[in-house]
Amino acid sequence: MNQRKYSSEQLLRCDEDGIEYFTVKKTGLSGMSHRGLARFVGKDHTAIIYWVERVEKADLVENNLPEYLKAFAGKDVKLVNYKDPQGRSILEDRFCAALTEYFASDAQDAKNNLKAQQSRILIRDIGMRQLIHLKTGWYLQCNDEQFRKLLQEHEQRVKTRNLLKDKIRCDLMRAVNEWREVHRQSRAIFSDTHDEINKMLQGLSSKEIKLKNSLPKHVLIRDFYDTQPLNDYSAISRVTTTLIKCGIYPLESVRLASALYLSPEHIAEAIPLMDNIRKVGKFLAEQKSKRLNETIDFNPSLTNLNAKS
Repeated sequence: MNQRKYSSEQLLRCDEDGIEYFTVKKTGLSGMSHRGLARFVGKDHTAIIYWVERVEKADLVENNLPEYLKAFAGKDVKLVNYKDPQGRSILEDRFCAALTEYFASDAQDAKNNLKAQQSRILIRDIGMRQLIHLKTGWYLQCNDEQFRKLLQEHEQRVKTRNLLKDKIRCDLMRAVNEWREVHRQSRAIFSDTHDEINKMLQGLSSKEIKLKNSLPKHVLIRDFYDTQPLNDYSAISRVTTTLIKCGIYPLESVRLASALYLSPEHIAEAIPLMDNIRKVGKFLAEQKSKRLNETIDFNPSLTNLNAKS
């Protein structure tokens, strides 16, 4: 296996036997080059270009895309604001995973494409983004201070998410329920209120967010947000709760709360998702344990990492 790793100011890059993997240092968002994905699935790069163009030009609702690709219809499937060293676009990991599934199962030559089938098994076992993280060394290349900062940022993310899940959301739902009982409305008002917050921030309903990001129906979207989006949802939910308690219609409360909290320049657009919060926590815990095991024998002072984090 021929593997070379590179690092720029914004990106980690790994070239393994001609397959290029990329990870954004700041966020962990990942992707592959067009030619890299082509080698990953055993196809010519022109096949990748064809599907990228077809998907991005497809109508959001009325299209005849393969099932695996429908969630990406009419959307940009490239990492926004990031290019490879030659200035070429990088395909986002979720699309790379979906196209791999297509070539391994639905394409005309799927049964004979052993490379695509092997790659599909690989990403189903560990996930496309996790695979790319392992290839590029994201998290692993941090020095001790940077890793400590990652741990602290993750702890803040967990704290913010738990507050939203266990306190703020519950308060909001209680207020909605009290309003519902007084005004004898259906239980649909609960989901309608949540979706109105989603639309104010992202212009999308919960269902649309999951479709756009190829998320299963049962997952909690908040588990994929970074701290700032969680703060935004929390702030709007708090103000909405207060307004509902004043007798204002829940959806109108959401709109008023959003107008008070968001800047006039706010544009409702999709929020980039991160790895699931539990998955990140498990991975960081494993890396923390690994770092301690690797350093304790020759530098006991580094055990302070455990005490400070």
